[in-house]
Amino acid sequence: MTASAFGNPYLFTGRRLDILDSSSLKLQYSRARYYDPQTGRFTQRDPLGINPAGSKQNPFQVWIQYFDGTNIYEYVKSNSVNLTDAYGLAANAQAQCNPSTGNVDITIFNKGCSKVCSEAHEKVHRKQHGSCCKRLSKCLKKGYGTKYMCIKAYNDWMAANKNRDECQAHSKSVSCARAQMASRKCKKKCTPTLCCLDLDSYLRNQKANKNAYCGAGGSKQSCPFTWSGKIK
Repeated sequence: MTASAFGNPYLFTGRRLDILDSSSLKLQYSRARYYDPQTGRFTQRDPLGINPAGSKQNPFQVWIQYFDGTNIYEYVKSNSVNLTDAYGLAANAQAQCNPSTGNVDITIFNKGCSKVCSEAHEKVHRKQHGSCCKRLSKCLKKGYGTKYMCIKAYNDWMAANKNRDECQAHSKSVSCARAQMASRKCKKKCTPTLCCLDLDSYLRNQKANKNAYCGAGGSKQSCPFTWSGKIK
């Protein structure tokens, strides 16, 4: 969407549409970087890994930009039907390995009543990827391979396990949403509250994703690193 029929400058994620160059250029300002609604891509590189605070260790690790994929201009992993990114930093929820610390960091931008289920979903991923994330960190710190080799091995492992991992995580989301709706007695209300509507929409979405990932199948692939961090 590049314009509003009512002249509203604020778009889907609540960010303002900047109209530049005599209306020939329309970009959405997402705080960390600009988003082009015509191409569905950001116009600047992923700022992940760039830390302007020089007091911290390794303040400028550009290579981390490529950790979640080689396309550093991509918007929410090309999955805008299910995800949003209002800040130009991350989708509304994600669990991502931080190779500098070896920890899986969880980011939640979901502000609705389904937030607790987004958190439960990402905690499943943290449990799935935590051990291998620590081994990746060792691979990088001990120099058992180039940065590219270590990260590629981890990303390939993630891709191989995606269907299985997402099947488990979305299954957790579905059970969580059902429990939340039951505790709020959503199905017994003649007029659903906004909270119940949010949970119902979330449940429908997660059920569809669960069916898709679980139906695709896939067996568990072992972490590509030894406990010491060497690439197998």
